[in-house]
Amino acid sequence: VGIMWAQRRFGLRNGQVFALYVALYCLARFGIESVRIDQAHTFLGLRLNEYTAAVVGLGAVWLFRRRGR
Repeated sequence: VGIMWAQRRFGLRNGQVFALYVALYCLARFGIESVRIDQAHTFLGLRLNEYTAAVVGLGAVWLFRRRGR
């Protein structure tokens, strides 16, 4: 509902809506992964899932900006 509101309010183009969804999902996923207590592979103090969320989230932000031009 919030993403559809943002599309109407800010006039987002096709592709930007998807990129916004992915970026917000990755942000939430990064937060959830940081509070998990089960065992997982870590590298430099972060879980590999957090690195994945960060990389994909940055890619989504890049796509959002690129589609806005």
